[in-house]
Amino acid sequence: MLIDAHVHILAASQFDDRFRNEVGEIGDVDLDLVAAQMDRLGVDKYVVLPQDMTRIWRSRITNEFVFDFVQAHHDKTIGFASAEVLDDFGRFNSAGLDEFEAAIQDLGLRGLLLTPPYGHYRPDIPAAYPFYQKAGELDVPLYFHQSAQGGPAVLAPLEYANPVYIDRIANDFPTLRICVEHMGYPWTEQLLALMAHAPNVYTDISAAFFRPRLLARNLLMAKDYRVISKVFYGSDYWYRKDQAGWEDRIRSEIQWLQSDLNKIARSEGWPEFDDKEIQGILGQNAARFHRL
Repeated sequence: MLIDAHVHILAASQFDDRFRNEVGEIGDVDLDLVAAQMDRLGVDKYVVLPQDMTRIWRSRITNEFVFDFVQAHHDKTIGFASAEVLDDFGRFNSAGLDEFEAAIQDLGLRGLLLTPPYGHYRPDIPAAYPFYQKAGELDVPLYFHQSAQGGPAVLAPLEYANPVYIDRIANDFPTLRICVEHMGYPWTEQLLALMAHAPNVYTDISAAFFRPRLLARNLLMAKDYRVISKVFYGSDYWYRKDQAGWEDRIRSEIQWLQSDLNKIARSEGWPEFDDKEIQGILGQNAARFHRL
């Protein structure tokens, strides 16, 4: 099974000018092309993510936008919701909680993405806890963008991005399925240590292929911490300038996991990754997390 557990679909109209000025060009995703690319790549399932950044950036890929796409491609997609846990005044966002519940119960979405660094808050603040409680009641997983952001530091300040803040949440909600995106870069070893004592915490390797030797080292650390079975693939698919190029990029990342990863391991004298571990990263671990 091949699963891309981290796919963004975008509409330029949903981004505020301030956000566009910080990150550069934002374009509309050709949704038919996304589906065609995933078919050609042989992807069995892919997780489609909105992103709520209304608190600071007045930008939001809506739950309804994801729902429409998932409805058209329901055989392969797993649609998530997204929410801001704080309102404009830094208070508990009760309307956001209601929207999250409606997205699961009325739209049939199957998880929640939270992006604390973009919202400029720590994920372990009390105002966020009703969202975790509701996710537990609805029995849906949480994704956290709890890592550095590739663009300007102002987008997602590092003071809010450290995955160590997930430790308290994992302990307080031990049955809540949690994925920390991007291997918690640059705090990857802290995250792996957290995963070693928190059975409910997983991670994806989206946006990590730009540093292939570091990614190989981090996957070796995941083996050493005995959490390699909780690591899964994600492409971080999103359109800036060349949407067509994503197909080749994803194909090269899959091939890297299948062959180049062990080439690096052999060159460094590290233990190699067996087929079960590699197939786990490519799909089986995400399938277990998403209960497929």
